[in-house]
Amino acid sequence: MVSTGRSYAGVLAVLAFLVTLCRGAGSGQTTSNILANSLIALAVFAVVGGLIGWIAERMVIEAFTDQPRGKKRGGTTGML
Repeated sequence: MVSTGRSYAGVLAVLAFLVTLCRGAGSGQTTSNILANSLIALAVFAVVGGLIGWIAERMVIEAFTDQPRGKKRGGTTGML
């Protein structure tokens, strides 16, 4: 199973690569400049996406493991 951090990293990295690639092609940059900028964006957003995914995964894990069994967060028990 792939962790949330890896999923976020992969999605954000590829998205940043493609956006930078299209932006460079649309502005008439040289091929080597487009590729260099796209690879930098890929690396930066892979790290950022991994960090965001790791934080999100930790938040979900903590939200479900901090509560005692049978108790709901912020709600009532249904008894009067």
